Amino acid sequence: MKVHTLPPPPMNVQNFIDDYVKHTPVYTQSSSDLKRLKFSGLKSLIYDKLTLSKYRSSTIPVELQQKTREKINYCVTSNLPIHITVPFGGYKKWQLPTAPHIDFSEVFNLLQLREYLAPIAAIYKNGVILEYFSDEIFVSVMNNIPQVDIDIYNNEFVILIDFLKPYFPKNFQCKFSKIRDFISPEEIFKRFDEIKKDLREKWKSLNHDEQQRRLSKARRNYKGDADEQTIFESNLTHDAFIFGDWDAGIPWAFDKDMIAIGFRYTKTWGIPLMSSRSSATQFWVGTGAIKVINKECVPTIITYEQYLKTTPLLKTCVVSLFPKTLPALQQLPVITPV
Repeated sequence: MKVHTLPPPPMNVQNFIDDYVKHTPVYTQSSSDLKRLKFSGLKSLIYDKLTLSKYRSSTIPVELQQKTREKINYCVTSNLPIHITVPFGGYKKWQLPTAPHIDFSEVFNLLQLREYLAPIAAIYKNGVILEYFSDEIFVSVMNNIPQVDIDIYNNEFVILIDFLKPYFPKNFQCKFSKIRDFISPEEIFKRFDEIKKDLREKWKSLNHDEQQRRLSKARRNYKGDADEQTIFESNLTHDAFIFGDWDAGIPWAFDKDMIAIGFRYTKTWGIPLMSSRSSATQFWVGTGAIKVINKECVPTIITYEQYLKTTPLLKTCVVSLFPKTLPALQQLPVITPV
């Protein structure tokens, strides 16, 4: 598959962003693609594109390889689109300067996945669905982030997808869903209570260092001051979501026709990918920026800790492209060389 790539990114950030957003990827099948298609079949070619090392952040476990092949087989045999799902936090990390708004991390992730999936949209007649699944219902309980801030983030994400839709290839759908679209809050928290009861018992078997590591992480993510019991409950909520069997009876993100992707904690549940051209940071807990490398613009997503370290090197460029209803997309941080 030959890629008609963008020209080398110019130093003018506005021009780069315009080109990056509006340049819809166009693909023609290479001789190696045609050979693969002839001798191994369409399903194998789709698998190759989904697992291309260029886009991965790590290796794929054998169990996940098999699961991915089975889901591709199901979709192709059933004449269904290749349905890629992105389960994610559904909020912006509250310490970041752009919170509670979406910023360029969400833009760069969408464009990265557009590029990643465009070849499949080109070679497979039933196309591709890219669906973001927001876990927002857990966040206010887990991290004490006000629901109004969570709603701002999720509403802006929908606006961004709608804005970008004209720049996606033919045969390519992009969607946004929430877990509460598939299960009632009452059922969610009933399951939470059951899972947390089991986790309380298992907590006693964890060694002291592991307990402290988890509590420290929960404390960092919790907005505001809280006593130790509150932090402990926050940790249990996090673990209940991460380790609980949430796809049981819920057709969200992991249904039989859905191939999940992720950027951390994927293990065997999702294909581990880069979240942008030069980062594997989860986009909702990071902020988007441009790195200037050899006079070229490189999109990246940096963590809060990286943001603090690079603050002396950050410059802000005004961007005139996105709707005014997306306030954090009106200017873009640029990390300049030392």
